[in-house]
Amino acid sequence: MEELANDVRLRDITEQDLALFFEQQLDPTANQMAAFTAKDPKDREAYFNSWTKRLVDTSIHKQTILFQGSVAGHLSSFEFLGLPTVGSWLGKEFWGKGIATRALSLFVKQLPTRPLYARVAKDNIGSIRVLQKCGFQIVGEDKGFSHFRDEEVEEYILVLKENPTIPSPSGFVTAVSRSAAHSFSKQNQPSIQLLAGLGVEGDAHLGETVKHRSRVAQNPNQPNLRQVHLIHAELHEELQSAGFDVSSGQMGENITTRGIPLLELPTGTRLYLGDSAVVELTGLRNPCQQLNHFQPGLMDAVLDRDPDGNLIRKAGVMGIVTASGEVKPGDPIRVEYPPLPHHPLERV
Repeated sequence: MEELANDVRLRDITEQDLALFFEQQLDPTANQMAAFTAKDPKDREAYFNSWTKRLVDTSIHKQTILFQGSVAGHLSSFEFLGLPTVGSWLGKEFWGKGIATRALSLFVKQLPTRPLYARVAKDNIGSIRVLQKCGFQIVGEDKGFSHFRDEEVEEYILVLKENPTIPSPSGFVTAVSRSAAHSFSKQNQPSIQLLAGLGVEGDAHLGETVKHRSRVAQNPNQPNLRQVHLIHAELHEELQSAGFDVSSGQMGENITTRGIPLLELPTGTRLYLGDSAVVELTGLRNPCQQLNHFQPGLMDAVLDRDPDGNLIRKAGVMGIVTASGEVKPGDPIRVEYPPLPHHPLERV
């Protein structure tokens, strides 16, 4: 997704863009999610009259979003209830690619005004996540009438401050494991040694280039983005309550954690473990059929769907070692977020 998001750029809106904007805002699913839309999205004349006024209004900063050269949507900043506010629209066919986050991050960098506000329906989870990834924080609530839904809708008020700060979670290591063979499970150890640029000393996946056999078969020269596998102990408990017999190391992880929301961390997050070791997160483990070979039904148990129907992979995260050090059970874990904008972990 991050690679796709790099194909996003912004430019000034032209009159030729308006026909595409109009078609994009006709989608009923998008109108339902956005809630606060035009009274009649199908009224082409009203839509074009409104945009014609906005194009010549110098108090409104507006940009077209381009993805791989195609018009994907638009962004605007304007005054609403006396506050500088941002709004956006992205065509449905461009959802789920990281485009909205990348576009908004580029857009807010063009705007000198801070604080900067945004409003979004409480049930518009996707837009809330985009805003939060770009540093916006929820500071209040309000209600407004939605013409599309024909009812009052609760909304969040979010604000972007000059130097947004995101609270960092903290936790600790509950177990460490390694295996010199390409086995599904790894054996628990009193401690493991992380080696910068390589991985876990004595583990089959140690190395600068890929060691997973399926990846080696594709291209043995690929960089090893899966040097260390981490799973949260809370997942083991969830699986145990569902009837599975799993414990630390049995699902192949090197480090078992507690108190850290691993799956929610952005790509590039750094985990400081013990006295000196540092792991930088590169992506999500992609569950495979080996899980079912270990225990029937386990693969399905570590897959889920979010409210928008997107696949959630719960089988842990992968990372590379950026600083060497010993890691053992009981070691504290400190989280350091990467610079904004944040990009969600994708499978690696």
